[in-house]
Amino acid sequence: MASTSFPLMALHLNFYRHSWKLHHKCQFLMLSREIPPFPSIFKTLKMRQEAFILRNEDLAFTQEEIRTFFHEIRKISFNAEQLSKIHLATEGWIGGLILLSESCVDSKKQPQKS
Repeated sequence: MASTSFPLMALHLNFYRHSWKLHHKCQFLMLSREIPPFPSIFKTLKMRQEAFILRNEDLAFTQEEIRTFFHEIRKISFNAEQLSKIHLATEGWIGGLILLSESCVDSKKQPQKS
């Protein structure tokens, strides 16, 4: 058996209820839209800093990161008020930022009506 660890990803909350007998080389990764009620094993892992929970707030872009994304990556400039509205509307989620940036680029490609 290989000496390196390997990831195991669960995409559904029901998975974690039935999967606690994992090989010691397995790294468990669970993705969920909500934080499930954690069994004692997770609490123990968190106390030993062997488990980490990423919340929405951890993944969301800040206003400065949004400015950087639009300015440096997408080459689109917004003023502070616009960036604040974008942050509020998208809650900093990259999916919303990408859709908005594509919409801005597409609108620039449209011929101007006279």
